[in-house]
Amino acid sequence: MVRDLFLNRAIEKDCDLTIAGGSLKSLAQRLAKTWEVELSSYPQFKTFTLRFKDGSHIDLITTRKETYPFSGSLPVVQSSNLKEDLLRRDFSINAMALSLSKSNWGELADPLNGLNDLKEKILKVLHAKSFKDDPTRIFRAARFLSRFNFELDDTTEKVLQKSIKDKDALKLSWDRIRVELEKIALDEKPAQALKLLLDWQILKQLDPKINWNGKILMEDSSVSKLFLPSLDKNSLLAVRLALLLKENSIFDLEIFLEKFKFSKNGKEKICAILSIYQDFKSKKAITALDRHELQIEMIAFFETLSKIPEEQKIYKLWEKYTRWCETKIFLDGDALKKLGFLPGPLYRKIFKAIALKKYQGKLKSKEDEIRFVVDNFRARVIR
Repeated sequence: MVRDLFLNRAIEKDCDLTIAGGSLKSLAQRLAKTWEVELSSYPQFKTFTLRFKDGSHIDLITTRKETYPFSGSLPVVQSSNLKEDLLRRDFSINAMALSLSKSNWGELADPLNGLNDLKEKILKVLHAKSFKDDPTRIFRAARFLSRFNFELDDTTEKVLQKSIKDKDALKLSWDRIRVELEKIALDEKPAQALKLLLDWQILKQLDPKINWNGKILMEDSSVSKLFLPSLDKNSLLAVRLALLLKENSIFDLEIFLEKFKFSKNGKEKICAILSIYQDFKSKKAITALDRHELQIEMIAFFETLSKIPEEQKIYKLWEKYTRWCETKIFLDGDALKKLGFLPGPLYRKIFKAIALKKYQGKLKSKEDEIRFVVDNFRARVIR
């Protein structure tokens, strides 16, 4: 938050308040009662979280220091002072604090000269074991370098490359890696961050079988604006991941999504989008495909492809498929009963045949549909 204030950027919906001395629990309970908000406690990390109805939250944190039992582990936390609390951070630009105390309101604590690094547009780790202690910082480095258009300082570059060579990212749990990948996919500049991870060979280390198509998000600098405004966070994530992973088989993709424990709903959305995309690529006849209700994520995915020159053939197939899915017929089960057909599998065949003729423009009215059914299926009527 302090970093973004100095960069004159919009403040995100989360705020960290670090408390030195006093009873953190008492303060958290008083604030939760005063503001009438949900309060969560995380004793392992000496943290409380206040969650507001608009989705924002405040983390109340005891000043602390951390040690890592082994690379990629969660930290062991001990109470400490403000300076040591700032020294445990990931990068110098995130190791600043502003006082909210009356006695020194607005005073900046900046023991690692993070403000100067902000001005110089440099991303700098705080010590040589930073990436080894917490390899999630590799993903965060890609995200921050991309978002702010910063560069690594020479020492940080060397430390990073050593951590990549040692494959420290693989020491993280799949859950933690997934969280970092989701953050990148949802960030304001996902393409550039993804390119860094590709250049660093991190994504290849995670799963050699998976191909990441970062180019599709780089083709159009305004790609993030192409997504429909009605997409919520989870839907946007599904669309962007589908774009990035579209060159993989559904089989490999399902294994990958399962390994990294993506949500069931998210997996289903991604695979539904890419199943249709791959049907188009295999040149299956549009009318041979099942007609689905067109979900907003599917529409956003293909509307994004419409902006990519090499995807124009696929987009034209999508337009045809949209017409196929939206082809409505007048007849229903009751109408078929009145025509003498007993309910059964034949109904589905009849409905699809009607839809096909209507899609082709050969049937216009309900009477046309009845005549078509009588002429082509009359021999199957139970008399």
